[in-house]
Amino acid sequence: MALVAIKLRGMPWRVTEEEIEEFFTDYKWIRESIRIGELEGGRRTGQGCILFESEEEAERAMDKDGEYIGPRFVQLSNESFAFHENFMTDQLGCISVNINRMLNEDNLNTSVKLRGLPREVTKQDLLDFFADFNLTEDQVHIEMRFGRKTGWGLVFLNSEEDQQRAREELNK
Repeated sequence: MALVAIKLRGMPWRVTEEEIEEFFTDYKWIRESIRIGELEGGRRTGQGCILFESEEEAERAMDKDGEYIGPRFVQLSNESFAFHENFMTDQLGCISVNINRMLNEDNLNTSVKLRGLPREVTKQDLLDFFADFNLTEDQVHIEMRFGRKTGWGLVFLNSEEDQQRAREELNK
């Protein structure tokens, strides 16, 4: 029997195992295989994982993609058995960087918020883009939620004049 995992994304943070069981009530899944992602402090990630008895059963369960658990629609994706086995450890290792928490009165007039960044953007890409502004890696931040880039970035420039110049020269 080849066990196949399905990853759930977008679940309510207060989802229970019982709600996930009910969501997949018409499918053959492995009891005790439900995993609900949590960070180190116990805060839930909205992600989960469950094992199905076969590829066919997992494929059938994919019909639930986009359906709701509580008020949230859930995205499903096929994953390997190894993904399921490592799910809880991987959740703990997820990095979150919230750029809004970095802003304050002292740096508001020297920062530039970026949106629509490609998911594969790196700090080096942003340093190259702002090459004329003499920035260090510590001045460039890419927002991440649970280990995934959100498309937002934040750059701290050296002065208010640099902020104005960056807005004029680079905002296209």
